[in-house]
Amino acid sequence: MSNTDIRFSPELLETSLPRIHARALGGRALLEQFKDEVALEPSQCTPEAFREVPIRSTDGQHLLVSSPSLPDRVRYMEQAQREQVFRDVDGYYYLDRQQQTAVWGLSRLALETAGFFDENCLPAYHEDTDFLLWLRLIGLRPVYVEPHRLGVIHLIHSIFSTERMFAAATALGDVLVFLRGITEVSRFMLPAEYIAVKPRMVNMEPGQPLRSPPLLPPDVWVLNEQRRLALEEMIRLSMEYYSQPNREPGDRRADYILAFSPARERWRLWRLRSPMMDAASVYRDDSLLRRVSIPA
Repeated sequence: MSNTDIRFSPELLETSLPRIHARALGGRALLEQFKDEVALEPSQCTPEAFREVPIRSTDGQHLLVSSPSLPDRVRYMEQAQREQVFRDVDGYYYLDRQQQTAVWGLSRLALETAGFFDENCLPAYHEDTDFLLWLRLIGLRPVYVEPHRLGVIHLIHSIFSTERMFAAATALGDVLVFLRGITEVSRFMLPAEYIAVKPRMVNMEPGQPLRSPPLLPPDVWVLNEQRRLALEEMIRLSMEYYSQPNREPGDRRADYILAFSPARERWRLWRLRSPMMDAASVYRDDSLLRRVSIPA
């Protein structure tokens, strides 16, 4: 996977990509073993409370994990035990010595055991930070393909640079307004705040210490409707602000995005940026498991 704002030193791709492909094949046997286990679930490794409804349901009502090949035997292990399961295989790849997720690789084993990206990491940035957390919780390890080389150049923060460069380009019309709105939310570091509270959000019951292993498995997909709607509202407010005459990006401050709205609405949005949830209360619905979702 690669951003478009990446440049490579000569021959880096030619030397690193074949190595990544060859190394990734080393996880094939373990992945096939996992698939065989998943086909027989629920099993004795599935907690009794979770045997009533399959954890991989597709009806939109039950608990949903997006990892098709992570067996319960591994899912409910302690993290240290999971790390031992994956100790002889690769998880994900950096092309040179940098931990640079603007360009990186994932093995098939990683894709099928960690699952998908978290849709709550919106509108931009830090979705890779979250996915790295997932990979570490699963027990997968990174590989630096060219560990003694600095071969990747990332032209960082391109979205901010683009917005500044084309601020006077009236022909862009609504595109520039939208770009400013997205930039505003990104500058406010809302995705980073979400990542900071997420482990507590899914591991804790009110007033209780952290559980080990976590209350929710590491690959559970949590749809946070409150947060998503709050971010969409912030983007709308920002776009509305910048669509007015004489609104220059250079005039903004970090708190503008909340200052656009009345005090009561501002406080509501502030609260909904990173809401906590009682994971136990949404994990079960009487005798059924259901999708973990914080309603709007």
